[in-house]
Amino acid sequence: MKINKKKVLVIFQILISTILLIFLFNNIGIKNIFSILANTDFNNILIIGFFSICPIVLAAFNFWVLLRLIHKINFFSFFKYYSYSNALSLIIPGSIGDVSIIAIVPKTNATFSSLSLVYILNKGISFLFNIIVAILGGLFLFHLNIHNIILFCFILIFVVGLVYYFLFKLTFKNRFINKIKNTFVEMFILLKIHKKNWRFLLLNLCITSIIWFLTSYSYLFCFKSLNVDIPFIYICTIPFIATLAGYIPLSFAGVGVVEYSAIGLFSTLGILDNTVLATYIILRSWQYLIALVSLAYFALFNKKTSNSF
Repeated sequence: MKINKKKVLVIFQILISTILLIFLFNNIGIKNIFSILANTDFNNILIIGFFSICPIVLAAFNFWVLLRLIHKINFFSFFKYYSYSNALSLIIPGSIGDVSIIAIVPKTNATFSSLSLVYILNKGISFLFNIIVAILGGLFLFHLNIHNIILFCFILIFVVGLVYYFLFKLTFKNRFINKIKNTFVEMFILLKIHKKNWRFLLLNLCITSIIWFLTSYSYLFCFKSLNVDIPFIYICTIPFIATLAGYIPLSFAGVGVVEYSAIGLFSTLGILDNTVLATYIILRSWQYLIALVSLAYFALFNKKTSNSF
């Protein structure tokens, strides 16, 4: 009997998330969390919702800016698929939901590799932006050792060098490995299309910074709704450092890991654990509410489309 490694990994991630959440709620106390939530200033809840929706719209536009160079598609049509993919990324374990945008976007004049390139470029810019924010935050806010950052940069350069050597210098007998290699080589060739249109890459970076700013405001208003004032400079950095921890594939969609990281970081400012966890409960509630609306809309749209034929 063959063991499905992907299923085992997914079960493991869900188990880790469940254990972490049980520990969190047990250590902080459910009553303490609900007492904080009960005193929430609900005037800010709609503002938090606004600052939760705007980044999704801008993120879709950011992806579309790069996509339209190789694949002509109307933004409103694309947004429907993007919001559906975004919803799946919160529900489906692993990276399948997140990557689903590549599969569900109608392919008229674009190949799977070209769509994959846009996805990797878009994700890569966002990920690098988060790393820069995390490094600067560590340097200026937490007095992170500069030597450790330099070491991290050298390791990153070394890894990039290994990837380059793997793609362009080595050949493999295994057909599957060669297929993966050739796919990446094709994507690097397609990258030249975007290199010529560097202004769009710059626009993508600018929009990424706006998304970062708006997301920071969602955290700011969330803490304000719980009657906690935190300097905006900390709001701009700590959640994004915690988000980076969520990229470690230990838990389901980073649930549990992100919260633990955020509690540890905000505790350095004297913020209570139950306040931080309540903040993340409010923000995640908005995320899943938006996801449910997106899934319902997509299902209704597909039903209408199928009935029209």
